[in-house]
Formats: sequence, structure tokens, C-alpha cells
Amino acid sequence: MRYSPLRSVASLPRLALFACIFSLSAALAVADEAASSGWIDLKLQRDTVWEPCNFGGDGEVEFSENQAVLEMGDPLTGIRLVKEFPKDGYEIQFEASRLEGFDFFVGLTFPVAESHCSLILGGWSGAVIGLSNINGADASNNPTTREGDFDNNRWYRVRVRVAPDRITAWVDDKQWVDQPRQGVEFGIRGEMDPSTPLGIATYQCKVAYRKIQYRRLNSGEVKPSHKPQPTESKSK
Repeated sequence: MRYSPLRSVASLPRLALFACIFSLSAALAVADEAASSGWIDLKLQRDTVWEPCNFGGDGEVEFSENQAVLEMGDPLTGIRLVKEFPKDGYEIQFEASRLEGFDFFVGLTFPVAESHCSLILGGWSGAVIGLSNINGADASNNPTTREGDFDNNRWYRVRVRVAPDRITAWVDDKQWVDQPRQGVEFGIRGEMDPSTPLGIATYQCKVAYRKIQYRRLNSGEVKPSHKPQPTESKSK
């Protein structure tokens, strides 16, 4: 069979069409997977989704299509959600990268029923990980206090789960916090008030955030882990 240049050229539009269909199918598959997992994007849009916290002394906040960059504040810069958000029974995840500075680059303030709490990553000059506050004590001195190293110009994946029985937090799939809720009073430090009900702040650092998502926990995840005590039967 002789090679025909005209036949080869004529097949190009069909090949391009097949490529477009394949790309669209792949994109829809990714979207379907995200939808089936229940994750909802909190798009990084100024005013309609997020707004600067206005702590006083804030650095500039720049929103783009894919990320928000918070310039170094004196001392705090942050963004807060202006849309409705669950108070309980949810999970939130995002990625954060400290571009300049050496203190906390994640101060995630989130609802815990009718109260709030903050996850701190890299606090107290860069090493402290924990929740602020637990029974009035901040992340530097309570049962959740841990120490870890964080590099600048590296993306870290952060995830926090607020379940009925506990608060759990991971960084790059490593669990750092597992705090039971029963008998515990949760709160925040006063300076974090402008970031409620949901916000992310940084302390004297330039930071970028991206891929912020949340989901509601399903029925199996919201059940308390402890089993109720069986009732004693009365003797006849």
C-alpha cells in the first residue's frame, strides 16, 4: 500500500478530536473522584470567599487563581473565610509554604462546636506544633505540644479533623495531634480573634497557601469512638 501524504493530513483533525475527548474524559474523572470523596474547594477569591483578617500591622495579601501569598506582618497577617462553614463534624486540608521568616507559618483557627481552636505549626521561633488553647494553655505548654522542623520554600500538606470525640491533625500524612474533646475546654489566644470563625494566619513570615478544601464527615466518622456502658438489668 502506497503512503499518501494527503490521507495523513486528513487524519490529523480526527486525531486531535480524539485527544480532546480523552483529555475531557480524564478531567471529568478527576472531578467525579473529588465529588465522590465529598471535598469542597474554598477558592482563593478575595471578598467573595476570603478577606484579610486586619489584625493591625498586617502585611499585604495577594490572591491569584491558584494561591494566596501573605507578606510578613508586624506581627500577624491572615485571611478569614466569609462564607458559611460547619461548626463540627468536618475535615479541612490545604498546602502551605513558608517563603521567608522562621516563626509559625500556619495558624489555622477553626470552629469546635460553639468555640474555636488554633493549630500552630512552627511557633515559638519555628519548632512548636500544637493546639491553642487547651484548658487555657496555648500550644507551647499543653498536652498537644510537639516539636518539629519545617523548611522554607517547601510545600506542606496540612489536614485537621474535628470529630465529635476528638481533634486530629496531620502534616504530610504524619499525625501530630490527637486530642480527645471530652472534659476539655477549647479556645484561642486573644490576638487570633480576627481570624474566626475560620482563618489562616502567619507570624512574621511570608507564606503561600493553596488547595484549601473541606468536607463533612460521614455517618461512620462522626460516631464517638467510646461505646456506651450497658445498663444493668433489674432483678425480678
